[in-house]
Amino acid sequence: MSAFSEANRQAFNDLSSTYNSQPWQQKISQQVSDALRDRKDWIGIDWASSSEGGDKREVKLLDYASGTGNITQALLPYVTTVKGIDLSEKMVEEYNRAASASGIPPEQALSVVGDLCSASSEIPDHFRKPEWYSFDLAVIGLGFHHFEDPGLAVQRLSERLRKGGVLVIVDFLPFGSEERDMGEMAKTIKHDGFTREGMEKLFGDGGMGGVKFDVVGDVTMELKKGTVVRKMFVARAEKL
Repeated sequence: MSAFSEANRQAFNDLSSTYNSQPWQQKISQQVSDALRDRKDWIGIDWASSSEGGDKREVKLLDYASGTGNITQALLPYVTTVKGIDLSEKMVEEYNRAASASGIPPEQALSVVGDLCSASSEIPDHFRKPEWYSFDLAVIGLGFHHFEDPGLAVQRLSERLRKGGVLVIVDFLPFGSEERDMGEMAKTIKHDGFTREGMEKLFGDGGMGGVKFDVVGDVTMELKKGTVVRKMFVARAEKL
């Protein structure tokens, strides 16, 4: 594990118990959830079910950088199984605790500790088993700007998708490096947001096509050193 990845692991371990405890944090989680649910058709996969009902079909979701499980909770009604992965063991504990408290069995949704996107770490053998491939959908929710190598991440996660499977990234438009100084997580932020053109290139270099990019709107963070407002986007591409 690189020094940067280790800094992320430690920082998110420290934040795990209070990660979604403040009203502004809960509002952002709801904004992410709403952004995905409102764009179910836009994302472009055949869901297991919908609010209108319909036949159940097998749909596998990879919730990468899964945190406490916001993406899983948002999309669970529309998929059949979820596998989460997070660098932070404490975040994984919170994810699985929340899933259990919601009555979700581990065979339906379970997060584990891991890192598929680091060039400096070997991928453990258990992530090479068939169950960790052929996902219909992979989602990264507000974690992409923490990734050391976003291009490698897109490539690695694309490898986990079935042909035609979709990678969705929810993150921020460029926000300026000066904002790093306003937050407790400054040392874990590697990228100051992403442009549409930047995301199109990352997807293209990762062998993905059918790119869509949609600006969601403003999110507000109440940090110790002040209020930060960033603009959030949703981007998607499919494995060719």
